[in-house]
Amino acid sequence: MNSLFLGLVSVYLLVTTSACDSRLAIPSSTLSPDSQNSVILAPLVSPAVATDILNGKKVYDENGAVVVGTMTDHGSWNSTTSFPGSGYYSGVSDTPTSSQICTAQTILGISGSAVCQSASGGTNAVSANVLSGTYFWESSGQSIQGTMADKGSNWNLTTAFPGAGYYSGINSSLGSGDVCSSKTFLGTSGTAVCQSGSASLPASPSDVIAGKEFWDSTGAKQTGTLQSNLDITFYSMAFRNDTDSVVPNTSSQRGVATLSQEASNAQAFQDYHKLVPNPKYDTDGTFEMSGVTAPYHLETITGGRPSVTCGTSGTLETRIADCSTQNGNRAFYDGKNFGQNGEGDWKLVTRTANGYEVWRDERTKLLWSDSMSTKYNWYQAAGYASTDSNTNNTGGYDARPGIGVQPNPPLSVCADAALIPTLSGYQPFTTPSANDERKGNLTFAGTPSVTWRLPTIEDWKLAEVNGLRKVLPDLDSWFWSATSSSHASQVQHPWMFYGTDGGVMYWNWRNDTSSAKTRCIGH
Repeated sequence: MNSLFLGLVSVYLLVTTSACDSRLAIPSSTLSPDSQNSVILAPLVSPAVATDILNGKKVYDENGAVVVGTMTDHGSWNSTTSFPGSGYYSGVSDTPTSSQICTAQTILGISGSAVCQSASGGTNAVSANVLSGTYFWESSGQSIQGTMADKGSNWNLTTAFPGAGYYSGINSSLGSGDVCSSKTFLGTSGTAVCQSGSASLPASPSDVIAGKEFWDSTGAKQTGTLQSNLDITFYSMAFRNDTDSVVPNTSSQRGVATLSQEASNAQAFQDYHKLVPNPKYDTDGTFEMSGVTAPYHLETITGGRPSVTCGTSGTLETRIADCSTQNGNRAFYDGKNFGQNGEGDWKLVTRTANGYEVWRDERTKLLWSDSMSTKYNWYQAAGYASTDSNTNNTGGYDARPGIGVQPNPPLSVCADAALIPTLSGYQPFTTPSANDERKGNLTFAGTPSVTWRLPTIEDWKLAEVNGLRKVLPDLDSWFWSATSSSHASQVQHPWMFYGTDGGVMYWNWRNDTSSAKTRCIGH
């Protein structure tokens, strides 16, 4: 920035006429300071104008005219104020120091050394947000020391959380077996089976079916030793005294007492059962009675028989779940609610493409097949053959294969042929594959492996108590049992079960193939 100072100049020239420069002239002393000079000067390359001359100062231009300066005199500029505008400055006051100028910047020849922040934070840090022993600058530029505790990698995950602070890692880790399934911890998906809640009377191995596993209260896996599950609750066989209908798939429930409650004449038995039966209403519940509306409880499978193919693969529980999905309440017989007496529950295990059904009695956990495709004699149904020629020892008939009641090779409809020892001198037993579908295609060699046999008369009776005739299809016939009559004169007549009304009899001959049907029981 240039400053000009022009003043009045008095020039004294001693000249002679011969030496006078024709471009110069001295104004007459009679002229005023603002008068026009009569002498014209040589032109300048870049002549000054009023804005180039300090305010109030005067000069002559090239024509000899007086020019009064208009340039503002700002004097000394205080650098803490904004720029005052164009003009003359004699200096600068209150200049910043190096520590007041950001690094990488130079102002008034001074290089900055201050560490400057840029932008602004939504939430400014405080000392507790910064690691102890380190510093940061707050919004005013003041240096602050952090106070956050440095926990390092000393957190052992088996201990409680040590408190807030900085963690660089952990000094222990957990495996998937240490975390409950369905939970994820530190990126590890748990696989442990965890119990929830608490049990006032936890189970012991003797309370669980043999071979089945459970977890005790400490989380240790245990294996059951109970050889039977017939300790499942049995209900009183006395007739119910209620008159309300039960609606399937709703919360409606029928009151019922257990056998032990009847034995102790508990209030539950007094409330839900009666001592004297009604001859009109208290039937066996197998058939719907015309004209009877209440108190009547439909005992057959609710809504009709299952109609959708289901349960064709997987474990027994997987098959049961699939049948429940495909057939709804038609895949379940609710003995507690729909039973006339003390019936139990039944679940559909499979229904084949041709409509054959296998059900499981939930009290005994035994499977019941559909009726076999052909009427076989007792020996073939049971899988019995013998090398003994004395018919007194073989139920009254010659049981040698190829000679009498058994072909060669001998047949075993229910029991798998692979489980029956081969008779000396004869071919191994065979099991007709035509009946596999009627067993739900569940075989000994399959998955799951199912072992079948001919039911005893006690199997039939117990299943009848549990509600068999309200559940199984194709029962309108006599069925073989594995049980022989103990009456000496009736050795040729095994006990049979009549599916139509639940009766038992031992009148049919063992070699008969025209009357009795075969049904198998499996586990």
